[in-house]
Amino acid sequence: VGVNLEKFRPDGMATNGKTLFFLSILDSYHRYKGLDDLLRALVLVKRAVPDVGLVVGGDGELLSHYKSLCDSLGLNENVDFIGFVPEEMVTKCYNRCDIFVLPSISRAQEGFGMVALEAMACGKPVICSDVVGVAEDLGSFGAGLTVEPSNTEEMAEAISRLLMNRSLARRMGDAGRRLAEERYGWRAIAERIEKVYDGLV
Repeated sequence: VGVNLEKFRPDGMATNGKTLFFLSILDSYHRYKGLDDLLRALVLVKRAVPDVGLVVGGDGELLSHYKSLCDSLGLNENVDFIGFVPEEMVTKCYNRCDIFVLPSISRAQEGFGMVALEAMACGKPVICSDVVGVAEDLGSFGAGLTVEPSNTEEMAEAISRLLMNRSLARRMGDAGRRLAEERYGWRAIAERIEKVYDGLV
């Protein structure tokens, strides 16, 4: 698994310090990405950060379900559903957020978590559940926080912690970029593959 470090990189633009980003397909299959839990956690985050904002990228047959859930939870002013995000706009969306969140709930369905890696390459701290493949590296590099799947209270605490400590969030974002460069850039991937081939020769 590798990431294009030239495409996914910090662009230096300022953010408001209170924006979360979630990116997925909003269909039945991808419910394992945990958006339901993230929305419920956001209710708890609002107690500490009333003007927190969540940008949800993606489209699918469950869009109306998630909008209705926001309505019932009183989150209409806090959540912005931006629909399908074209490939050329994905990097901009990562760079406009302050924290990327991937609260997947199924170890069997969730793979590596490529979107989390892309966000880290853009210098953003990541909060993800510990079923996400990149979670172990994320924790060891100090590039973000991991939480238990479907633990909305723990997720809310993690989000609030980073929103209220911008210097910590910035350090984690910087660590995420270093992680992407050292382990997941195409050069690093190629060097590891070369070592494998050398070992086989």
